Amino acid sequence: MWESDGQVSIFLDPQYEAVTPSTYQMKTEPFDLPRTIIKEGTIDAKVLEELNKEEGWLINTLKNYHQTELKDVLLATFDCKNNLKIFLYK
Repeated sequence: MWESDGQVSIFLDPQYEAVTPSTYQMKTEPFDLPRTIIKEGTIDAKVLEELNKEEGWLINTLKNYHQTELKDVLLATFDCKNNLKIFLYK
């Protein structure tokens, strides 16, 4: 569209507009970056302390729920919903 001040305006056809959660009035949760608590088989004690968790808890969780040992863990992260994600070397 050519405006009266000489500028050209372009409008996107509504059928090609991106669909977002706000399109359907959906509530979204804020993004929270998970914390790395194990990296290449080494526990980050500082992060573990910030999360109010103990090393014994972590070792037991690895053993009981994931059937693995610390030396086999490439990366372990902990998010705000208390989910522990484990990535193994194998």
